[in-house]
Amino acid sequence: MIETEGSIKVGDKNIEIDTAIREGSKLNIILAHGSSIDMHYSLMQKLFDALSAEYSVLRFNFSFVGGTDEQKMDFDKSKGELEACIRHMGSKDVVIVGKSLGGYIATLFAGRKDLGVKGVISMGYPMHEMNRPNDIRHEFSHKHLEGASLPVEFIIGDSDPMWNVKDTPPIFANYAIHVVPNANHSYNPVKPGVTKEENEEKVVNLVKQIVAKFANK
Repeated sequence: MIETEGSIKVGDKNIEIDTAIREGSKLNIILAHGSSIDMHYSLMQKLFDALSAEYSVLRFNFSFVGGTDEQKMDFDKSKGELEACIRHMGSKDVVIVGKSLGGYIATLFAGRKDLGVKGVISMGYPMHEMNRPNDIRHEFSHKHLEGASLPVEFIIGDSDPMWNVKDTPPIFANYAIHVVPNANHSYNPVKPGVTKEENEEKVVNLVKQIVAKFANK
């Protein structure tokens, strides 16, 4: 395995990347972080370490890291940065694993055979406003997920305040939704009995299982 650190120029920005290239890898995996974290966040680090043991993996920082809320909501720019990472990995046999905002952006690439995207795993998909399940977030359109079952699977904490797992909208009926017990949006436990590290390990194991399915398709 060859590990490198570097950057990719996208428009007027250089986005930071880390890659682990494994010869003969069945997949090229890209990790996309959320709005309040970066690629070095504990869960993203665990995923990078676990997945790079078997596959080629790229993780990166969106250019909005450290920026304003307005910059974080510039979906066109974030899409362009994620697409640049896909192309950097050869646009072949790609699986995108995204967290929260990164998980939403990742779903926008589901089914993009022209970019070699085989599947998407969205962790903590931001379904609705915080603790307001009847208030679907106006910034996020879910229409791209309607009408067909795209190669997307979701991993949600059972107490995620941004996705009420007891009342999932019908448009998600065709999708696999994996629920992590005793976990909020960041997979922190909401009551005693488990640690955040244990929950993150559960998420990593789920991701590995889903990735293996995509690898064999």
